[in-house]
Amino acid sequence: MGRRPRAIMPLTAEVTTTRTEALDVSVPPLASPLAAVPPETAPAQPERSRARQVLADAIAEVRALEIESAEAGAAVSEADSARWAAESVLTAAEEALERARPRPGFNAPRPREPHTFRSQEEADAYTVLLNTPPPSIEDAKAAVASATDARDSALAALQFHQKRLDQATQRLSWKRSSIGRAADLAVHYDPAMAALAAETKKLVTLAAAAERAFSLATGGALLQRDNPYHGATAPTDFRTDPEGWALLHRWREALAALQSDPDAVLPMPDE
Repeated sequence: MGRRPRAIMPLTAEVTTTRTEALDVSVPPLASPLAAVPPETAPAQPERSRARQVLADAIAEVRALEIESAEAGAAVSEADSARWAAESVLTAAEEALERARPRPGFNAPRPREPHTFRSQEEADAYTVLLNTPPPSIEDAKAAVASATDARDSALAALQFHQKRLDQATQRLSWKRSSIGRAADLAVHYDPAMAALAAETKKLVTLAAAAERAFSLATGGALLQRDNPYHGATAPTDFRTDPEGWALLHRWREALAALQSDPDAVLPMPDE
């Protein structure tokens, strides 16, 4: 018997099968081990006190004025160079006008010859000038007028930028002094200052009590130099004491930093 021909199904027909449906063996992507780790957040900055904010504003204004003053200084320098260049052009135009003026009794007016030349280039330029015919009187006058306008404009620009620089310098000087006043207020209201004052009062009180006890123990007698307790109530030089010098050094550095950093931390006595 021959084989039964296979039925041909149209492409639009639904395909059915008795075999087990193919399993979806795709593997989901592995989660990153860092996914469960919360992102790091920047530590919150402590809120500035009113005195610290005043200091921060003063420092910001000083920095802005320093930038403005530097820009004005550069503009003054540039305007001054432009003014001198315009003066040089005007001088050359006036000399050309002098050459262009008609002179009775002279066939060809000669430019004024300098007594000495500072360089060979200057001598060559003078020779070229001698061999160059003078411009027309109209062109020479127009060149002088144009050079005069350019010189006046350059001078006005120089005066404008110089005034701007003077004003910025004056405001900068006043504002820099305001940093010192604002820093004093910031120190006055800082908790570290209160702690330092309390520590100072405590140490001074202990020192006074110890000195009184020492006086009672010695009967208030004036101890001679050969006495082993001579000078016991006199403080030693703090500059030779490492602990005392370290405290002063920390405060000196912190106060200096406060002039440019409104968030500089003042040291506590127990640090």
